[in-house]
Amino acid sequence: MTAPVEVVAGVFLDGTRVLACRRAPHTTAAGKWEFPGGKVEPGESSQDALARELHEELGVAVAVGRLIVRETTGTIDLAVYEVEPVDGFPTRSTDHDELLWIGLAVIGSLDWADPDRPAVRGHRMVLKAGQPLSDPHQPSAQPRSALSDTCRHEPHPPSLLLQDTVSVAHGIMAFGIRR
Repeated sequence: MTAPVEVVAGVFLDGTRVLACRRAPHTTAAGKWEFPGGKVEPGESSQDALARELHEELGVAVAVGRLIVRETTGTIDLAVYEVEPVDGFPTRSTDHDELLWIGLAVIGSLDWADPDRPAVRGHRMVLKAGQPLSDPHQPSAQPRSALSDTCRHEPHPPSLLLQDTVSVAHGIMAFGIRR
């Protein structure tokens, strides 16, 4: 049996939203959503690999934070870390055809690549402050706006009409906003 491939991924947090990336048609797992990242090269630490991969794929420098989850799914040993952009959030990708800011409450509504599912499943993701995710059905210490659980497509010049999505008890309702 061959050893699993060591892969790293980064979670960009912006309030109650995370950045999800859809694999482009020319890539493995095309059309599936994932947290951006890639393979760890021989002799490279997981954190160094993640910083390198995010710079290559998304064109951004990041500070790699704490490990969120590490799990092996099939042939992939995926370590998922929090990342903080040093020079701005990503607006483009070489491996993805869509970048989407999605509310934590509706993160499970995307069709995630199998290796990324453990980081999404069961609200195992954690907020920047180190607190577990709040249950969207429980009262929160902070007031929530109608847009706190939305999806926002990137890139987004100020004049661009954006498509946002909100989870609704009986389906999903789409609406546009101007940023």
